[in-house]
Amino acid sequence: MIMLKNVSLVWYQHVKLSMGKILVISIVFFMLGMINPSLLLANSISDHLSESLGIKQIFQVRGNIVDETGEPLIGVSILLEGTSTGTVSDIDGNFMMQLPSSGVLQITYVGYKTQRISVNQSNDNLKIVMEPEVSTLDEVVAIGYGTTRKRDLTGAVSSVKTSDIVQIPTSNAMDAIQGRVAGMDITRSSGSAGSGVNITIRGTKTLGYTDIYGNKTRNTEPLFIIDGVQGGSYADLNPNDIESIDVLKDASSTAIYGALGANGVVIITTKRGKENKVSLKYDGYYGVNGFVDYPTPRIGESYLDVRREAYRAVGQWESQADDFKIFSNEEWNAIQNNQWVNWIDELVRQGRQQSHNVTVSSNNDKLSSYLSLGYYNEEGIFKKDDFTRYTLRVNLDYEVRKWLNIGVNSQLTYFDQNRVPSNMLIQAMTYIPLGTPYDQNGEINLFPVSGDAQRLSPLANYASDNKAIDNTIALRSFNTAYLVLRPIEQLSWRSNLSTSVNSHRRGIYNGQYSTNQYGGSYINQAQVNKDLFRNYTWDNIITYSENIGNHYLEATGISTWIKNMDESYSSSGNNQLLDSYLFYSLGATDPASRLIYSNYIQSQTFGLAMRLSYNYLGKYYITATGRWDGSSTLAPGHQWDFFPSVSGAWRINDEPFMAFSSDWLSNLKLRASYGTSGNAGAPPYATQGGSVSANTRFGFNDIPVLAYQFGYLVGNPSLGWEKSTSTNLGFDIGLLNNRIDINLDLYNIDTDNILMARSLPPSTGAGGSSSAQFSTYQNIGKTNNKGIEITMNTVNINRRSLKWNSTLTFTSNKEKIVSLITGENIIQGQNPEIGSLLIGRPIDSFYSYKLDGIWQLGEEAEMAKYKLNGAENAFTPGSLKVVDSDGNFNITTADRQYLGSRSPKFTIGLNNSVNYKGFDLGVSMLLRWGQMIDAQFLGRFDPSGISNSPDYLDYWTPENSSNDFPRPKKDGRLYDNFGYMSLNYIDGSYFKVKNFNFGYTIPVALSDRMGIDKLRFYVTASNLLTVARSHLIKNYDPERGGSEDMPLTKQVVFGVNFNF
Repeated sequence: MIMLKNVSLVWYQHVKLSMGKILVISIVFFMLGMINPSLLLANSISDHLSESLGIKQIFQVRGNIVDETGEPLIGVSILLEGTSTGTVSDIDGNFMMQLPSSGVLQITYVGYKTQRISVNQSNDNLKIVMEPEVSTLDEVVAIGYGTTRKRDLTGAVSSVKTSDIVQIPTSNAMDAIQGRVAGMDITRSSGSAGSGVNITIRGTKTLGYTDIYGNKTRNTEPLFIIDGVQGGSYADLNPNDIESIDVLKDASSTAIYGALGANGVVIITTKRGKENKVSLKYDGYYGVNGFVDYPTPRIGESYLDVRREAYRAVGQWESQADDFKIFSNEEWNAIQNNQWVNWIDELVRQGRQQSHNVTVSSNNDKLSSYLSLGYYNEEGIFKKDDFTRYTLRVNLDYEVRKWLNIGVNSQLTYFDQNRVPSNMLIQAMTYIPLGTPYDQNGEINLFPVSGDAQRLSPLANYASDNKAIDNTIALRSFNTAYLVLRPIEQLSWRSNLSTSVNSHRRGIYNGQYSTNQYGGSYINQAQVNKDLFRNYTWDNIITYSENIGNHYLEATGISTWIKNMDESYSSSGNNQLLDSYLFYSLGATDPASRLIYSNYIQSQTFGLAMRLSYNYLGKYYITATGRWDGSSTLAPGHQWDFFPSVSGAWRINDEPFMAFSSDWLSNLKLRASYGTSGNAGAPPYATQGGSVSANTRFGFNDIPVLAYQFGYLVGNPSLGWEKSTSTNLGFDIGLLNNRIDINLDLYNIDTDNILMARSLPPSTGAGGSSSAQFSTYQNIGKTNNKGIEITMNTVNINRRSLKWNSTLTFTSNKEKIVSLITGENIIQGQNPEIGSLLIGRPIDSFYSYKLDGIWQLGEEAEMAKYKLNGAENAFTPGSLKVVDSDGNFNITTADRQYLGSRSPKFTIGLNNSVNYKGFDLGVSMLLRWGQMIDAQFLGRFDPSGISNSPDYLDYWTPENSSNDFPRPKKDGRLYDNFGYMSLNYIDGSYFKVKNFNFGYTIPVALSDRMGIDKLRFYVTASNLLTVARSHLIKNYDPERGGSEDMPLTKQVVFGVNFNF
């Protein structure tokens, strides 16, 4: 036996080190030295070393831990305060610790109150009864420029914790909380690798956004705050680094952000160092993504039958003996040789997905440290569709003095992304299903149908590695430094200074015989785009709080300055000599073809805000907020405005007259709020005119001279603020000791002076081409959103070995355009079906002809009553039946009507979490009902039978009285059928099993032997099942919104979590 500083070291009984454990200990100590060198100095090294080596101390404490019913609790954490010495209870609730001296044990367990128990040498058989803490009212939630307890909230705020965020393996944290926040609508924007999500809170309130070059977007996303600061991107965050996400929905919650909070606010709080010990964690998974839901193209007889029917309709086909007449010689030879091809199968692959994250954190009396390294890689369903991301996050908090704290939050993200043309899948869908994809050497045939040199293969981009490429690399940095001064206990001043720098390069090359270049004016084309974005944000927050008897008062003053600078460069050229140059040698392109472009955009905002909060007896609450905001985007005289709000709450269950309900009513709170938020809503320089490069050249004496043109966007110096006024009424209800927790909110939002880029009359000229009209921003109208949100959290079973929790969310939002500047509907000229604004209808509405099926045999007399733009006998059996909405028996553009909206009537999310002993099960489901989608693939039906289409599309024939698609016809085109554009607009309602997660955590006794605090294995399946309401949606996930490119995929991953 060897004695070292009163520590007994028994080699054969207690020290059993594998090489793996020695390596892990070495890594931990190396990271400790980097994060907090003091941990390795003086006596602390012997303490940590003794624990790591398994050296047992002389002083021993034993105990047993049970719940309120006397049942033993397994996995309870027992930690000696001020040290890293700790253990967990076994399956019988027992634990044993060897301690150097007397101290305080901290006992923690999820769902129970934390206990602190003093121990000394006389304590050898502790009996500890844990008290349940089902209530979440004391949870701290983030609000604008501060925090508060959930019980003290007066506004509409929803929270999601880290356990919910990491349940779904994804590169995007917002994708993981889909269906978990009532009022927050989240959908995937694409199925491509590394794609993001679309987010709206309480519906769409504003219109389009058009920059000076005619690019149109709509920014309905909420404002994101990361660790209290604006300017970062949630897409750059590793989901494992996030501690919580708080969603601010009503004006009383968002008004503190003024002009920036009109679309709601999402506050993301990242993790910090916790507990008085060093923690090393690894989270990783690997799996496949694919099993793509996409319509199957016609092949074999299914394809032949469409062509046959098209020729039969004009009397040129009677039987299969006539087949050779209706196909070209090249097609007929391929058919005779049975050269059928499913081009989607040739194009699509099973992708892969993996993620690896290592976290080291520590905390002592002075310094809290958190270091995270992350790697994420996703390979999509197409070759050259991939995304790789590296993340580094460092959070440091240091207490210099009792009255002074400083800290740094730093996020560094690097990603490398390859894209493929968005139309690749639809090219494979519509390509004739014949030919030989590869030659005898395995090389891609550029023209797979022998003898046909017109149809380029859908696989052409893969004919060589350099045939086509679209690559983006980016480096993003988001850094915040802060200090907090507390000269007196009641007063604090916090100053945040943050900067974000985003630099990216996108290189594009399309060679000869690539799918994007074939048939174009150039042999090949190369282009490079570069962008450098910089943001500076400086926040100062002064907070004073005081308890005076039964009164609590808190005052917060804020100043915010934000400056954005964006510079971009683009250069391109054509007809370079070699594909292998890609986009790296633009000097090798034809000099006359080269174009160079650059741009610089700057904007600034400044705001001053004040918030006063008061409560009496912790029962009556009132909060008033005001913010004065200025934006450089608007013109002088319109740049400043004031955004006020007021809210209150009443904890009714604390009243004496509610004493009768104390046995079953845990919480009853009434909340009400009213306030205004703003939106500058227009791009920088929207109030000014200007000229831009025409990207073309004029010849003067045979010398090419760069041409300029007026910008598409004409300045409007009278442009003003868009304002949203919100009223919210909420109820918080807790039943049975808060085992049932219900949040109900009713809201009404009026948005006035909505901003829109309106097209000017053609007489003003065109912005560079005959099809591009000038436009200008105006405050043109008013919208209204009203709805109901319900969130119900239930603890269904809460036993020692079995726990079952559920979260149900319900959202119903009704939005409409109340008024427009013209007093009538604004019908867009080029795309009236999707771009028109209809009074009384949602912004994203579909406006077209309503179809009532297909004209059938036996209806000739009825169809003869109807004219088409005054022409008689316009309809025959097999034609589309268009509803005569004005009842005059003449089908014209006047019969167009509102068909539906992309906005659902309601959404329901249901999340279940079950834990049984070491097993855990999570299931997330989503119902999205009452929405309409633009199913673009339905518009690919070709009546001529030449181009291919989905095999389940049911078309009319004399023998098949289908009501879906018109009769095929030789040389026919879909647009020959009046009302054809409405074929795409269908009911997009669906039910989805979003996520299924099953895991197992190995017993504590076994993990202790391995030197690991926790070891969990799991398998997760995402997008497992989707059921659509419409029979016209088959093998397609309608969450994609009807887009025919980049469909959503399923994922299955296997993962592991372990903590040292």
